[in-house]
Amino acid sequence: MAVPASSVKAIIFDCFGVFYVDPFAHFIAAAKPEVQRELRDLMLAEDLGHVDATEIVARYSELTGLPKSDVEQQLYGVRLVRNEALLDYAESLRTTYKLGLLSNVSPGAMDKYFTQAERAKYFDAVVVSAEVGLIKPQPEIYKLMAERLGVAPNEAIFIDDLPANCEGARATGMQALVYAGMRDLQPDLETLLQ
Repeated sequence: MAVPASSVKAIIFDCFGVFYVDPFAHFIAAAKPEVQRELRDLMLAEDLGHVDATEIVARYSELTGLPKSDVEQQLYGVRLVRNEALLDYAESLRTTYKLGLLSNVSPGAMDKYFTQAERAKYFDAVVVSAEVGLIKPQPEIYKLMAERLGVAPNEAIFIDDLPANCEGARATGMQALVYAGMRDLQPDLETLLQ
């Protein structure tokens, strides 16, 4: 059931796969199915700050049989491109709604994508998994995001490229949209905001 637009006070965006392409997701999707779960679990451990990039490269190399140099290049040597059209659209929404950025990312990594000054410019609150010791789709991370925005979870809409993360948001009472590109997002979001 959709929340009346008058009660929507915040829109929360994921970073990777939404504002930036995620090289980990592409790497994992290209791996053999029997190792994908372990690769994903290692990525999540890095996002929580439990393993570092050196450990990730070594373990990913072992699991896939690729040389460490290839793994490092595919995961960390890729220059990610910012989705400027989405950022402009999000900025236009900020005149009416509070904006949040909620991301699973390793310690210090967010600074490469949004500087502290950019975070303050574009978002009213930012929650980074490694900084808070929580990870999507844990319900607590969505509740923390809502709290930092000063809204109840049912007053927020969450946007992520991963269905499981959207389900985690819905479990807390948020509405959620799976991001598949600007062409679909804008009309879908505007329908929820009517």
